[in-house]
Amino acid sequence: TAQLPPGVVSLTTYDAEGFASRKYDASFAATSGTAGIEYQPDGQTLYYAKYSRGFKAGGFRTGVDILYSPSPLTKEETVDAFEVGLKQQIFDGRLQTNLAAFFYTYQDLQIPLTVTNTSGALAASDAILFNVPESESKGFELETIWQPIDRLQIVFNYGYLDTKITEGLAIDPSDPA
Repeated sequence: TAQLPPGVVSLTTYDAEGFASRKYDASFAATSGTAGIEYQPDGQTLYYAKYSRGFKAGGFRTGVDILYSPSPLTKEETVDAFEVGLKQQIFDGRLQTNLAAFFYTYQDLQIPLTVTNTSGALAASDAILFNVPESESKGFELETIWQPIDRLQIVFNYGYLDTKITEGLAIDPSDPA
């Protein structure tokens, strides 16, 4: 009996016209949601903190362009997101300032990846959705909207993002050896 890849439930079969097919099966489920608190000491200021749990279902990378990939299944992705922030209006509402800091931890982050054929034979590369086992993203954002006079707004935004893979290994498509 042939060992089938995860999610593949039948061997590849060919019909009378030479069209190939195989069957897939997987199910994905999770609980997600958001919890947070807000504090508004006055009508112009809001402090907040929140936690969110996100989920993206897995699936299959199938189609004529992948030549029956040996790894068609992509696992589900989850994220734990933490955010704190401040929103404030000053100068009679003419200056709005929003500041937020965040930290996200991902499990099985889904990223598109092209795996180059290194067999030396004439064959297509394999395009997959790859699961990065563990990664994180952290940063902050500053947004200001200043309206010094009616019908004129000056906007300034700044964002900082620091991301890294904390666990995982993949083939570098530009240097597969």
